[in-house]
Amino acid sequence: MSTDDELMADLRRIAAEADPVPRLVSERARAALSTRLVDEELAALLLDSSLQPELVRGDDDIRLLSFESGRISVELQVTADRGGRSVAGLLLGAAGEVVADSAGARQSTTTGPDGWFAFTNLPCGPTRLRVLAEDGTTTVTSWTLL
Repeated sequence: MSTDDELMADLRRIAAEADPVPRLVSERARAALSTRLVDEELAALLLDSSLQPELVRGDDDIRLLSFESGRISVELQVTADRGGRSVAGLLLGAAGEVVADSAGARQSTTTGPDGWFAFTNLPCGPTRLRVLAEDGTTTVTSWTLL
């Protein structure tokens, strides 16, 4: 290794010790760079009640999220749950399995005949839902901080 390479290695080590990358930044970077399969449709975030509190009356501990793609809509109600989050959801336009992906955890459930589904004790942090519809199509929501 040349003297320049050694110097750069020392500078990287010193920077990592003096000012390490925050955990949340690393989690969000991994989430942003995680590859979405080409055949998956993206359901974009349309509404987040935490960003528009004037649209929601009542309990401040309840957060409403709405995602939509060309085929489906996903409506979520998020509440605090034993240090994590509970999610009650309604899937419109499809039926099937719903998977919640978050940092280091994955839960799955199936929609009921009326489109309802639920998750309990999801970890706080970046989360996305993946809908595996009965017709074989897959839709994923954008990553959202719960």
